[in-house]
Amino acid sequence: METESCRVEYEEGGYCVLRGVLTNEQLEPMRRRVAREVDAMAARLYEEEKIGELHQHAPVGQRLALLGAQTNLAKRSWSAACQGEELFHLVTAPPLLDAVARLLGTDTIHFHGATCRPKLPWRCPGAVVAEQPYHQDSQYFNSGVDGAVVLRPESPPVTEKWIDSSRFHIVSCWVPLSDTSVRNGGLQFLEGSHRWGLQPGQRGEDGNMRSIDDPLQRVDAPPPVAVDCRIGDVVCFSNLTYHGSGPNYTDSVRWSLDWRYSAGPGSVRLSDLPLRRPPQVAASDELAAREAYIARLQKQQGQVGAGMVVRTVCGRAVRAFLPPSL
Repeated sequence: METESCRVEYEEGGYCVLRGVLTNEQLEPMRRRVAREVDAMAARLYEEEKIGELHQHAPVGQRLALLGAQTNLAKRSWSAACQGEELFHLVTAPPLLDAVARLLGTDTIHFHGATCRPKLPWRCPGAVVAEQPYHQDSQYFNSGVDGAVVLRPESPPVTEKWIDSSRFHIVSCWVPLSDTSVRNGGLQFLEGSHRWGLQPGQRGEDGNMRSIDDPLQRVDAPPPVAVDCRIGDVVCFSNLTYHGSGPNYTDSVRWSLDWRYSAGPGSVRLSDLPLRRPPQVAASDELAAREAYIARLQKQQGQVGAGMVVRTVCGRAVRAFLPPSL
């Protein structure tokens, strides 16, 4: 993995792929955790007489697909399936934190917002829920109670009710638990879209965010780029980078994890920051929004990953708290 070339790709395109930053051995405990969650879910569905076959001997990816063919398993994410020690060892992996520190340009890293996503094969009932229209992560972070993205062109006061995540830098990490491509619903990006600013959007009834104006129809819209990944790769992208995924045309579930990093409380900016804040955002506004965002997360102890500082000054990993297993 070439950290410097990834940093340049990230700055220019809004995303990069860290090849082989995690090992298959590091990911195996999480795959076992997911398998246990599937086993428990299958037992519950069988007891409720929603399925007639447990498919106990099928591999975990195919097993969930076989279960999903019997009943509607529509769900965008499985938060409980990625909580615990298995997650902590992944998000604090030193090579990953080294790379993220370069992307954030800060000396302290805060972790939050982890979830596990099963993308069912397209023939399964409810599979369409797992398809992701092109969106920016900050559209989700900035959505109000009605699901609409709240936009503020001027510099607003930072309050508990209004924290503009587009004013500071968040790195999203997407981690496949198996090899991925466009065929099984791998990620696709609009390169350079992180420079468009936060765009208006609205959550649909399926929970997915959709932009009011189709980003693919913009005059300056680039063609989507599909990213193929092997086990151990991690895709990093900005909270303002447009990304999405299409259907899974295979017969197995495409499992993935995703989580977020931002500069930690009281962090100091390092030199040669790769992704600078927008020119219209003052340094004081960026800092205030970031600190308020973290403070709000730390109050939400039930949220996956809320309140965890994973690296402090001098590159030391610290466990602030470990999210409980649900």
